[in-house]
Amino acid sequence: MILLRTLVLLLAFSACLDEQAPTSPAPLTDGEEMKPRHFLADDFISQEGIKPTPQTKKIDEYLQTVGDRVAAHAQRKIPYHFRFDPSPSFRSAVGLPVGQVFVGAGILAYMDSEDQLAMVLGHEVEHIDLNQCRDRLIKVLGDQHLSVNDGDKLKVD
Repeated sequence: MILLRTLVLLLAFSACLDEQAPTSPAPLTDGEEMKPRHFLADDFISQEGIKPTPQTKKIDEYLQTVGDRVAAHAQRKIPYHFRFDPSPSFRSAVGLPVGQVFVGAGILAYMDSEDQLAMVLGHEVEHIDLNQCRDRLIKVLGDQHLSVNDGDKLKVD
């Protein structure tokens, strides 16, 4: 369990933000990248202690509406899901390699317009679109001797 949490933390807060140029095609297809989608997002939600409330569901809906307009311009046509993390200390946004984008309450507090939100969402979509987060997933999986397996599970090789 600690290994999986470490994996998620590395994915969420790692150097997938370093490169700004498209990378060469990774040996992981979009379909393979999607397999751990719910696991990674659910583990992030669990670690952050995110509990859905009527208010957070409304914010999720709003983020999804704005995010859908942004993601429509992405080159990769994968399903993007935009989620709210109500922690005021989360003053950023993070894109997971599977099209999940989490936006913290801390960064939303600094925003004055929907355009600013679209810019933040676009920044995270771009990291995913350029395969930067996918490449990081491949590196972390390889370093931990893990592989993507059927059924949204990660398996030790």
